[in-house]
Amino acid sequence: MTMLEYLKELLIAPRANCMGCGNVKGCERDWLCADCYARLAPLYMRNAARAEICAECGETYTGGVCGVCGRRKPETFVAAAPYEYDDVIRAMVREFKFHGVWRMSPWMADEMRRALDNAGIRDFTLITPVPLHFTRRFERGYNQSEKLALELSALTGVRCENVLRRMRATRRQALLSAAERRENLKDVFMALRPLDGETVLLVDDVRTTGTTCVRCAHALKEAGAQNVRIVTFACAVGYTSAFRKYRPDRGTKLQKIEKDPF
Repeated sequence: MTMLEYLKELLIAPRANCMGCGNVKGCERDWLCADCYARLAPLYMRNAARAEICAECGETYTGGVCGVCGRRKPETFVAAAPYEYDDVIRAMVREFKFHGVWRMSPWMADEMRRALDNAGIRDFTLITPVPLHFTRRFERGYNQSEKLALELSALTGVRCENVLRRMRATRRQALLSAAERRENLKDVFMALRPLDGETVLLVDDVRTTGTTCVRCAHALKEAGAQNVRIVTFACAVGYTSAFRKYRPDRGTKLQKIEKDPF
């Protein structure tokens, strides 16, 4: 431990409770206890950070017919994420997104950079965040995706610019089925300028059904972007399938999902 690190620990106490499990013994890196930190399982360590997502519905596409929209060999967007959206990561994202724990953003962005390297995504010329509507941004005080985008820009040397606008306020996505999510975000995003020839890296905190990402990607393509790549801190494997299976009878999986204020 360096003298600077010692002084930091002396002057700035670690968080009292672990964000992952609530442990009150203090936390590694100011947000996770040693046990929860050891449970982290980066996708890039398994060479699994890359995914192809259907450009129509946002579902992860593995070949043949899309399991959600039924399209055969649909157009896809390349996406990357360093972590699956498990309980520990979900708790971290909640604190970052709603409780202003911004000290995580440099580490989160560095993990996203590792995922991009693992996914072979290096050709982007512009970084842009998923936008918030101005009323939501005023309520929250910041856009968490913009913070991650700025950190990624600093790490990669690629410029960051807010080139998307959210044209109207929408219902919270977490309370909607996959089909309702797609309808909720229809014609919501618009590019603020032409993007002719750009390869844009779209940044968000979490990719669940993928609806937000593909709607933003289409807006970027309509503005002339040559390619759109997507990176998020976490991705929810099988999230859309859970909605399709449990939405009709309000089963236990959906009830668990709805506890999160996303």
